[in-house]
Amino acid sequence: MSSWQNPWKWSEFRSMRRSMAIASAAMITAIVLFVPCAWIVLVPSDPTLRPDLTESWAWVGLGVCFLLGTAGHNVAGRTKARFDQAIYAITQALREKGGLLGFPLETDLGEVFPPVLISRQHRMIGFAGVSPMIVRMDQISVEVSAGDDGSIHGTPRQPHLLLRLKDCDPDRVFIISGRGLGRANLEQTAVLGERLKDFLTPSIGWDEKTEKRVDVEAFVDSMRPRRA
Repeated sequence: MSSWQNPWKWSEFRSMRRSMAIASAAMITAIVLFVPCAWIVLVPSDPTLRPDLTESWAWVGLGVCFLLGTAGHNVAGRTKARFDQAIYAITQALREKGGLLGFPLETDLGEVFPPVLISRQHRMIGFAGVSPMIVRMDQISVEVSAGDDGSIHGTPRQPHLLLRLKDCDPDRVFIISGRGLGRANLEQTAVLGERLKDFLTPSIGWDEKTEKRVDVEAFVDSMRPRRA
């Protein structure tokens, strides 16, 4: 597992964050600039912004707003598409590694970063990254963090799950809700933590949930003692 690289340092992830920041800045600038320009053009009777002197500049400003808004929207769209393709590639690599090891990773934890796949039958969990990592479920403990502890280097500065891995290198993995494109709140993160804990340690009645019935038989079979 020494080849595992922190997904927060993944070049595609860092590039996506930079591009989304640029796109957001462009669209916010367009919105802020649009308000006074539109006011000057639409309400020429209000002397506050001196429409007699600024109307021609207001029209130029509206053009700039349109260009900035369009550019920001296009950059955001292309960035999301490229990142989705990259996420698909590392997720497929994780599935393939699980298949080669005999662990079919059939359950997707959902929209999280890094992507997490689960084999309940074999009690294994996989993390997608530059290099896939698969560990036993009994090696994992889950904690919910608000992400406001800046004392730990590399800790996401947003609500996240801290997965402590026993006898593993690395000894922890951070998980955030969503694909890293936005900022999840603490409540969403707590719900994600409960969902993950439900996989790791199923509670009474877990198999009554529709989405979990499909692999009940595999889970029950995995709990039976094996003959030597």
